[in-house]
Amino acid sequence: GGSVDAVDVVAMHKNAAVIADALHGELDDVKGRLAGAEEENEVLRRDLSSMKGTCETVREELRKNQSEIAGVRGSNKSLGKQVEEVSKEVEKKRVEVEKAVGEREALKSEVAEVTGSLGDERRANVELREVNGKLESDLEGERELRNGVEKDGLRALDEAARLKEEVGRLKKDSAEREGSLGAAAERWNTELEELK
Repeated sequence: GGSVDAVDVVAMHKNAAVIADALHGELDDVKGRLAGAEEENEVLRRDLSSMKGTCETVREELRKNQSEIAGVRGSNKSLGKQVEEVSKEVEKKRVEVEKAVGEREALKSEVAEVTGSLGDERRANVELREVNGKLESDLEGERELRNGVEKDGLRALDEAARLKEEVGRLKKDSAEREGSLGAAAERWNTELEELK
């Protein structure tokens, strides 16, 4: 029975050696894989660090974008107020334009009426000018006639003065003649008395 035990021990040692070799092989394989995993982990750590930096950059950009969005919202709110004010101003201007258009139409009507009145006045002025021209022509004729009458009157006055002067002269001559005749008659009467 003792030899059998010895054989078993030898077999066990052989099996243990085989198992140990197998385990050493597996251990080496595990170490290799662990080393590979460490390398991968290092790469992953670098990537993670890079990703953290990227995430921080993204966060910073996000904060910046949020700030810009808040500013844009404020601007939009301000723009909304401006648009509302502009809309009110546009409405006000539209009312003013409609009022101006109404006034223009009223002015057009007034201009048409005035134009019609002006046409009537022009025609009346033409007629008045024609009447005035006729009156001036008649007046000129009367002036010429009056000038002629005045000339004739002056000639008549001159003639009357000349005749008056002639009559005076004739009267004077007649008186002188009568005086000389009276004297001659008295002389004749005296001479006749003497003859008697």
